[in-house]
This record gives sequence, structure tokens and C-alpha cells, in this order.
Amino acid sequence: AVERSRITAFATPALMVFAAVVLGAVLWSLFNSNLQAAIRFEVRLAENKPAPGLQKAQVADSHRYIYLQSQDVVSNNDISEVKVVQEGGPSQYAISIKFNAAGADKMRKATQSHLGKPLAILLDGRVVMAPVIRSPVGAAAMITGHFTKAEAERIAERIIKGIGMQ
Repeated sequence: AVERSRITAFATPALMVFAAVVLGAVLWSLFNSNLQAAIRFEVRLAENKPAPGLQKAQVADSHRYIYLQSQDVVSNNDISEVKVVQEGGPSQYAISIKFNAAGADKMRKATQSHLGKPLAILLDGRVVMAPVIRSPVGAAAMITGHFTKAEAERIAERIIKGIGMQ
């Protein structure tokens, strides 16, 4: 009986440690897979003032609101290349996006008739930037936000994973 209680005294903590390690590994893999999940990239035309059929959205990291059209102009499947580029200083990076022929054509047509108005770039439904269109946009776009290299690489990888998910 003494031997059994001694084994139980050692086995119980060891089993608890083992369970904690397994649970931690499972939770870590779930958390890590969510961080690396595909991200939906989309570009939509927007307005500065509300109108019927438009959706109000806040531009990230600002107090600015714009009003989105419901249809996207381009999305993940219109992308041919995504890469991280240095934007300004040594620790500031952006994401460069090149569109395939169909995506470039959609961007050009949509932005030609929308000069002087905002163009919203959304990641997973969140407006990350909304520059005003000064001239028609065609084959490429740049997502800026003073990202670190690691942040930009993570976003770029997730946009690439989203290609073909629609």
C-alpha cells in the first residue's frame, strides 16, 4: 500500500505536467494556424459622403470614415504577385501587389470614372487605407502602413494564401 501511494504521488504530478504540455501544444497550434490563415484582399470604390446602398466604414488607425460600394473591384484572384518592399526608413515596409491582366483591366476601368474620390483597400473586411484616386490605377497597388518587415511578410503571405479561395 505504501509503494502504491508513492507511485501515485509521483505519477499524478507527472501526468498533470504531461497534460499541460499537450494542452499547450494544441492551443499553440490553433493560435498559430489562425495567425497564418488566408486573408481576404479586396479593393472597393468609395465615397466621402453617405448615399443609399453605401456601407459606412472607418479607415484603420484614423478618425476618418468613408462609404463603400458593395461590389469589390478586385480581390485575391485578381493578383499575380505579392511582395514586401522597403518603404521609407530601414524598418518601414509595404506590400506591393501586381494584378493579373483581368485585375489590371478592372482596376483601370473602375478608377477612370472615380477620379478625385477614395479607393478603399480592405484586408479581411477592414479598410486599411483609402487614398484618393488622382489618376487611373492599372497593374499595381501598394499597401502602406509603416509595417515592420515581419508584419509585411505575414500580411503578404496571408494574401497569397487567399488566392483561389473565392
